[in-house]
Formats: sequence, structure tokens, C-alpha cells
Amino acid sequence: MTGKASTSADDLATLAQAKAIFKHTEIEKFAEFIGCENKDEATFSCQQWMDLQSDFAMTIFDDDKYIELMEGAWDVSEPAHVKVS
Repeated sequence: MTGKASTSADDLATLAQAKAIFKHTEIEKFAEFIGCENKDEATFSCQQWMDLQSDFAMTIFDDDKYIELMEGAWDVSEPAHVKVS
């Protein structure tokens, strides 16, 4: 046992999938930050994604600004009835 948690194929995404889903225009920086090669077939885990988002979230102290950035990155809008206050 290596001490590392195992990662199943269901827990992995490829950089090509990320390109297709995200509005991220600098995918090479995303690959660097998430810790994978800048190749379409490179994979990253759900845990790597959550760690990256957690690190990013810790850099923004204004909830409204964070929500604005996430809405812009994902091209979504937070429903008014569940807005952070």
C-alpha cells in the first residue's frame, strides 16, 4: 500500500473534456494548476479539481465577487432566491 487513495476511471476527466465544458481560454494554465500535462488525453481527478477550487476560493474574501467570477467562468447565473446574503 502506497498511502495514496486510489482513483477510479469514473473519477477522472480529460483535459479535452475540460476544454469542451469550461469557458477557460488559457487551458494550459488550468493544466499547470491542476497538475496534468497540457494534452487533450491528460487526465485529472475529481479530488484534484476540488483542491484547485478550494485553493482558489480561499483567495477571494468577498462572496459576491466569488459568485460573479464563478458565474462568468461557468456561464451560469445563481438563482435570485438562493443568493448569498
